[in-house]
Amino acid sequence: MAFWGRLALWPALLLFLTVGGVLVARARSVALNPIDDAESRFYRVSQRVLSNTVEQTLIFVPALAALVAQMPLPDLGFAQLATALFVLGRLLFWTGYLIHPYVRAPGMAVTLTVNLVVLGWALVLAVV
Repeated sequence: MAFWGRLALWPALLLFLTVGGVLVARARSVALNPIDDAESRFYRVSQRVLSNTVEQTLIFVPALAALVAQMPLPDLGFAQLATALFVLGRLLFWTGYLIHPYVRAPGMAVTLTVNLVVLGWALVLAVV
């Protein structure tokens, strides 16, 4: 599980980065009240990215723990690759969303694929 802990650090760091993005957007905004005042596009996008990243991370991190706990030692390199792809997918999602909502699709596809593979492999190992 120490191996999983080292991997789980990266999604946690990514979440921290997205929280930081929202904080920076809030600090640079003229809107002092997030409920009543106008928000910048960067702020709104960053909020949505943060929300979606929390949701995706809540799927990925426990699934990764289940996978790492069950997989043979020679296959642990896959967990590193999955973690790297997950973080990359989230960064692509955020960058794409800032460009245009349609451009977020590649990042979402990477994230979804990683989550499906990690969850699926963990489930297969749990059943077999």
